[in-house]
Amino acid sequence: MENKSDRQMAALTGERIGSILPRLAELEESEDAVLVHEQRDSESVVICPADLLKLTDTGREIYSDLLNAQVKEIRSADYGLEIVICGVEPEEMERFCEDFAAFEEAEELMGPTM
Repeated sequence: MENKSDRQMAALTGERIGSILPRLAELEESEDAVLVHEQRDSESVVICPADLLKLTDTGREIYSDLLNAQVKEIRSADYGLEIVICGVEPEEMERFCEDFAAFEEAEELMGPTM
């Protein structure tokens, strides 16, 4: 029998990534969730949805293609949930990951700020 959380996750299918991030953050299973591209291979990047929640307004504009991608499928994996997305080029996901890693490195080098 399907539980409430399974129904909530299934309801996200077909939605835009940008619109589901706040709802996704509220679900317990989302702690171990990753976004993967529908054309995923062993070299593909994955994105933690929580990283997208850290985007500023400018960041949301820059990565609007990624935020407008659609959830194609949600499936269980050994490490948690895979949220399969479509409607965006895999290179856009790679660009976000590279930029986010650079941001985190710069933030770490700067130390705590006010």
